[in-house]
Amino acid sequence: TKLSESGQLATLSWIMTQGDGSSLFDAKLVISFDPHSGTLVKQGQTSTGVTMKGTLRAEQDGKLLWERHSDTPNGKLFELCLFDVSDQDTLRHVILKRTLNGIPQSAEENETIVLRRVSSE
Repeated sequence: TKLSESGQLATLSWIMTQGDGSSLFDAKLVISFDPHSGTLVKQGQTSTGVTMKGTLRAEQDGKLLWERHSDTPNGKLFELCLFDVSDQDTLRHVILKRTLNGIPQSAEENETIVLRRVSSE
């Protein structure tokens, strides 16, 4: 995690790898506090071209519940995701609910995606 000079922005870099250590994709997150909503907000970009915005809905014991959305080539994507960051070098990401254009995408729910922190920020 890297804080901006003002301390008001945090950037995080994560990578998901296969069993042989080859990279599947990278993810970069920027998190800040939104004084209007009184909560943390984030923007994320992955090396697969996915860009998402999110709002923190709840936090407990290193687990963060994010509400995320994105405009994709296939339409409007909505997700509720649980980020488990209780281990500072590992991000466990579970999509609890996903819809595309309001249609449930249950086949893509409840899988745990494990990413590792990139140490050179």
